[in-house]
Amino acid sequence: MLDQTNFKAGDLIEFDKILLVGSTDYTSIGRPYISTAKVIGTVEENCQTEKVIIFKKRRRKGYQKNMSHRSYVTMVRIEKILHNPKKESLDNYKSLI
Repeated sequence: MLDQTNFKAGDLIEFDKILLVGSTDYTSIGRPYISTAKVIGTVEENCQTEKVIIFKKRRRKGYQKNMSHRSYVTMVRIEKILHNPKKESLDNYKSLI
C-alpha cells in the first residue's frame, strides 16, 4: 500500500507488484505477482474523496447517530506498462492436471 504523503504532484512512481497484464494477444496472470512486469505512473494530485455519510438508527429506542468521513486518495496517471513475457520462467506455473 502506498502512503500518499511521500508523493508530490509530478513525481514518477514505479509499481513492481503486478497481479495481471493483458492485451489482445495474451494474458499473463501472476502467482502471486508477475516478476517481469512493471507499471510506471505520474502523480496527478493528492486529494480527498466525496463525503460519505454514515447514519445509524435503532428503531423505537431513541438512538440516532450521524457521522461522515472523507478518505485521502492519490490520483495517478499510468504512463507505461512494461512487460516481457519471454523472460517469464514456466517453472513458477504448476500443472493444472
